Amino acid sequence: MLSCDLALQRRGLALEVALDVPSGSCLALAGPSGAGKTSVLLAIAGLLARVRGRISCAGRPWLDSEQRLDLAPERRRCGVVFQDYALFPQLTACENVAFGLHDLPRPQRRARALELLERFEIASLSDVRPRELSGGERQRVALARALAPRPQALLLDEPLSALDARTRAGAVRQLATV
Repeated sequence: MLSCDLALQRRGLALEVALDVPSGSCLALAGPSGAGKTSVLLAIAGLLARVRGRISCAGRPWLDSEQRLDLAPERRRCGVVFQDYALFPQLTACENVAFGLHDLPRPQRRARALELLERFEIASLSDVRPRELSGGERQRVALARALAPRPQALLLDEPLSALDARTRAGAVRQLATV
Protein backbone atom coordinates (compact mmCIF):
# COMPACT_ATOMS: atom_id res chain seq x y z
CA MET A 1 0.00 0.00 0.00
CA LEU A 2 1.22 3.47 -0.91
CA SER A 3 -0.17 6.10 1.47
CA CYS A 4 0.30 9.84 1.13
CA ASP A 5 -0.97 12.78 3.06
CA LEU A 6 1.17 15.69 1.98
CA ALA A 7 1.28 19.40 1.34
CA LEU A 8 3.67 21.35 -0.82
CA GLN A 9 4.11 24.68 -2.53
CA ARG A 10 5.56 24.90 -6.01
CA ARG A 11 5.65 27.88 -8.33
CA GLY A 12 2.91 29.64 -6.40
CA LEU A 13 0.67 26.56 -6.42
CA ALA A 14 -0.35 25.12 -3.05
CA LEU A 15 -1.10 21.40 -3.20
CA GLU A 16 -2.65 19.18 -0.56
CA VAL A 17 -2.98 15.50 -1.45
CA ALA A 18 -4.26 12.52 0.48
CA LEU A 19 -4.41 9.12 -1.16
CA ASP A 20 -4.14 5.42 -0.42
CA VAL A 21 -3.27 3.02 -3.21
CA PRO A 22 -3.60 -0.67 -2.28
CA SER A 23 -0.79 -3.00 -3.38
CA GLY A 24 -1.33 -4.26 -6.89
CA SER A 25 -3.63 -1.35 -7.74
CA CYS A 26 -3.22 1.49 -10.16
CA LEU A 27 -4.17 5.11 -9.56
CA ALA A 28 -4.23 7.78 -12.27
CA LEU A 29 -3.98 11.48 -11.48
CA ALA A 30 -5.94 13.49 -14.02
CA GLY A 31 -6.22 17.21 -14.44
CA PRO A 32 -5.29 20.12 -16.65
CA SER A 33 -1.73 21.05 -17.48
CA GLY A 34 -0.14 22.86 -14.54
CA ALA A 35 -2.47 21.34 -11.94
CA GLY A 36 0.39 19.69 -10.04
CA LYS A 37 0.23 16.05 -11.15
CA THR A 38 3.96 15.85 -11.84
CA SER A 39 4.73 17.69 -8.60
CA VAL A 40 2.80 15.05 -6.63
CA LEU A 41 4.81 12.26 -8.29
CA LEU A 42 8.09 14.08 -7.64
CA ALA A 43 7.12 14.61 -3.98
CA ILE A 44 6.31 10.92 -3.52
CA ALA A 45 9.63 9.98 -5.13
CA GLY A 46 11.49 12.33 -2.77
CA LEU A 47 12.65 14.65 -5.53
CA LEU A 48 11.07 17.85 -4.18
CA ALA A 49 12.24 19.84 -1.19
CA ARG A 50 10.00 21.30 1.51
CA VAL A 51 7.26 18.69 1.35
CA ARG A 52 5.24 18.37 4.55
CA GLY A 53 3.22 15.39 5.67
CA ARG A 54 3.56 11.63 5.52
CA ILE A 55 4.34 9.12 2.81
CA SER A 56 4.70 5.39 3.35
CA CYS A 57 4.93 2.37 1.11
CA ALA A 58 4.45 -1.26 2.15
CA GLY A 59 4.25 -0.08 5.77
CA ARG A 60 7.67 1.62 5.60
CA PRO A 61 7.73 5.38 6.17
CA TRP A 62 9.40 7.41 3.43
CA LEU A 63 8.47 10.84 4.77
CA ASP A 64 7.19 12.01 8.14
CA SER A 65 7.83 15.72 8.49
CA GLU A 66 6.72 15.78 12.14
CA GLN A 67 9.35 13.14 12.97
CA ARG A 68 11.88 14.82 10.66
CA LEU A 69 12.16 11.65 8.58
CA ASP A 70 12.78 12.10 4.87
CA LEU A 71 14.31 9.11 3.08
CA ALA A 72 16.57 9.93 0.15
CA PRO A 73 15.04 9.13 -3.26
CA GLU A 74 17.40 6.19 -3.83
CA ARG A 75 16.19 4.58 -0.58
CA ARG A 76 12.46 4.85 -1.39
CA ARG A 77 12.21 1.74 -3.56
CA CYS A 78 10.15 3.44 -6.23
CA GLY A 79 10.63 3.52 -9.96
CA VAL A 80 9.93 6.75 -11.82
CA VAL A 81 9.41 7.45 -15.50
CA PHE A 82 9.64 11.16 -16.23
CA GLN A 83 7.92 12.93 -19.12
CA ASP A 84 11.32 13.62 -20.69
CA TYR A 85 12.57 10.07 -19.83
CA ALA A 86 15.75 11.43 -18.13
CA LEU A 87 18.03 8.91 -19.83
CA PHE A 88 21.79 9.33 -19.54
CA PRO A 89 22.96 10.34 -23.05
CA GLN A 90 26.45 8.86 -22.63
CA LEU A 91 25.11 5.40 -21.71
CA THR A 92 23.66 2.75 -24.01
CA ALA A 93 20.07 1.57 -23.60
CA CYS A 94 21.30 -1.46 -21.66
CA GLU A 95 23.55 0.65 -19.42
CA ASN A 96 20.68 3.04 -18.72
CA VAL A 97 18.44 0.16 -17.62
CA ALA A 98 21.20 -1.40 -15.50
CA PHE A 99 22.20 1.92 -13.89
CA GLY A 100 20.27 1.52 -10.63
CA LEU A 101 21.23 -2.11 -10.02
CA HIS A 102 24.33 -1.45 -7.90
CA ASP A 103 23.45 -4.25 -5.49
CA LEU A 104 23.86 -6.90 -8.22
CA PRO A 105 27.12 -8.22 -9.71
CA ARG A 106 27.84 -6.70 -13.15
CA PRO A 107 26.84 -9.80 -15.19
CA GLN A 108 23.50 -10.00 -13.38
CA ARG A 109 22.89 -6.28 -13.99
CA ARG A 110 23.32 -6.80 -17.72
CA ALA A 111 21.13 -9.91 -17.70
CA ARG A 112 18.33 -8.08 -15.87
CA ALA A 113 18.60 -5.11 -18.24
CA LEU A 114 18.47 -7.34 -21.32
CA GLU A 115 15.49 -9.25 -19.90
CA LEU A 116 13.54 -6.00 -19.54
CA LEU A 117 14.59 -4.66 -22.92
CA GLU A 118 13.35 -7.93 -24.41
CA ARG A 119 10.00 -7.59 -22.58
CA PHE A 120 9.57 -4.16 -24.17
CA GLU A 121 10.67 -5.50 -27.59
CA ILE A 122 13.83 -3.41 -27.90
CA ALA A 123 16.60 -5.85 -26.94
CA SER A 124 18.12 -5.39 -30.39
CA LEU A 125 18.79 -1.75 -29.40
CA SER A 126 20.68 -2.59 -26.20
CA ASP A 127 23.96 -1.05 -27.42
CA VAL A 128 22.41 2.10 -28.86
CA ARG A 129 22.63 5.49 -27.13
CA PRO A 130 19.45 7.54 -26.46
CA ARG A 131 20.12 10.16 -29.14
CA GLU A 132 19.91 7.39 -31.76
CA LEU A 133 16.56 6.08 -30.48
CA SER A 134 13.08 7.24 -31.46
CA GLY A 135 10.87 8.84 -28.83
CA GLY A 136 8.93 5.59 -28.36
CA GLU A 137 12.15 3.58 -28.00
CA ARG A 138 13.49 6.04 -25.42
CA GLN A 139 10.19 5.79 -23.55
CA ARG A 140 10.46 1.98 -23.42
CA VAL A 141 14.06 2.20 -22.17
CA ALA A 142 12.84 4.53 -19.40
CA LEU A 143 10.06 2.06 -18.49
CA ALA A 144 12.56 -0.81 -18.37
CA ARG A 145 14.92 1.25 -16.19
CA ALA A 146 12.11 2.08 -13.75
CA LEU A 147 11.23 -1.62 -13.43
CA ALA A 148 14.81 -2.93 -13.22
CA PRO A 149 15.27 -2.73 -9.41
CA ARG A 150 11.83 -4.30 -8.78
CA PRO A 151 10.34 -1.21 -7.10
CA GLN A 152 7.61 -1.31 -4.48
CA ALA A 153 5.87 1.61 -6.19
CA LEU A 154 5.97 2.69 -9.81
CA LEU A 155 5.38 6.38 -10.59
CA LEU A 156 4.70 7.08 -14.25
CA ASP A 157 4.37 10.56 -15.76
CA GLU A 158 2.72 10.12 -19.17
CA PRO A 159 4.58 6.84 -19.71
CA LEU A 160 2.94 5.77 -22.96
CA SER A 161 2.48 9.07 -24.78
CA ALA A 162 5.17 8.44 -27.42
CA LEU A 163 4.07 4.90 -28.30
CA ASP A 164 1.94 3.88 -31.26
CA ALA A 165 -1.23 1.86 -30.57
CA ARG A 166 0.34 -1.61 -31.06
CA THR A 167 3.43 -0.82 -28.99
CA ARG A 168 1.31 0.88 -26.31
CA ALA A 169 -0.84 -2.26 -25.97
CA GLY A 170 2.29 -4.39 -25.50
CA ALA A 171 3.72 -1.98 -22.93
CA VAL A 172 0.44 -1.98 -21.02
CA ARG A 173 0.54 -5.80 -20.93
CA GLN A 174 4.09 -5.69 -19.56
CA LEU A 175 3.19 -3.13 -16.90
CA ALA A 176 0.16 -5.21 -15.89
CA THR A 177 2.48 -8.13 -15.03
CA VAL A 178 4.52 -6.06 -12.57
